[in-house]
Amino acid sequence: GEKIAAPFPFLHNLYLGFYEELVDKEIKMASITSRDKVLVIGGGHIPATSMLIAMKTQAYTTTLDVDSTAIVRASKVIEMHGLK
Repeated sequence: GEKIAAPFPFLHNLYLGFYEELVDKEIKMASITSRDKVLVIGGGHIPATSMLIAMKTQAYTTTLDVDSTAIVRASKVIEMHGLK
């Protein structure tokens, strides 16, 4: 899924929408605000959790992944959304 969707910005919103409810719960549960720094381990090709947390709270997020291809693609996705 996300490997295929990563190069296509028009698919990102669909992908992000899939995780939105879950991330909303995580933000509420952890009381994340713009003053927080959040570490996400295992971001994948479309780092939805990091992106949604950053967009919804303006918290500084850092995402780690062991897959070098995912890191390259995720960096491009983040840039496409102005979240670098």
